Amino acid sequence: MYYGIDMGASNMVWAVFNEQGQEVMRDVQPTPNHDYQALRRLIKGWVRAADQHWQITGRLGIGFAGVLQENGQVVAINLLSIHGQFLAHDLAIDLQRPVAIDNDANCFLLSEANGGAAAQAKLALGITLGTGVGGAITYQGQLVNSQAGGVVSLAMPLLMPLSGRALLTYLYLLVVVGN
Repeated sequence: MYYGIDMGASNMVWAVFNEQGQEVMRDVQPTPNHDYQALRRLIKGWVRAADQHWQITGRLGIGFAGVLQENGQVVAINLLSIHGQFLAHDLAIDLQRPVAIDNDANCFLLSEANGGAAAQAKLALGITLGTGVGGAITYQGQLVNSQAGGVVSLAMPLLMPLSGRALLTYLYLLVVVGN
C-alpha cells in the first residue's frame, strides 16, 4: 500500500492507494499549523490505522508547499509547524520506515509522469496554484531539479500591516534548469 499526504496551510489530505494505484481510503483534517508534535501525532495516527487495517507496512510520501534542503530541513513559510524541521527524519524514527517528502509540485508531476496524464510525454511541465504558485519539469519521467529543490517557485507574498494597509514585502520568481 502507498500512503500519501498533501500538506496545505489549511488542510492535510490523507490518501491510501493499492498496488494498482486505486485510491482506497481518504481523510481530510485541518493542518496543525502551529504545533509540530500535533502534526506528527496526526500523521502517526493515520499511518498506524492504515497499517493495522491492511496488515501491511505501507510506504509514506508527503508533498508540501516549500523547499526541502539538501540536509533534510524543510523551508515552508506558510506551514509554520514544519518550517525549519527535519520532518522526514523525525517521522522515519516515529514510524520505523523511510519517509519520502518533497515539494508538492515535484510530487504532483512525478506522479503524472509515471503512470498519469504525462506518462507518454518526453518533457512535461506541471504547475501548482494555491496560496502560492509552484512548478516542476520532468524529462523522460525524471524530475529536472535545481539546487534549491524546485524548478519554478513563486513565493507567496508576505504582507505586513502598515497603518491599516498591507505592504507587499517579498515576491520572487526563480527559474532554474539543472545540468
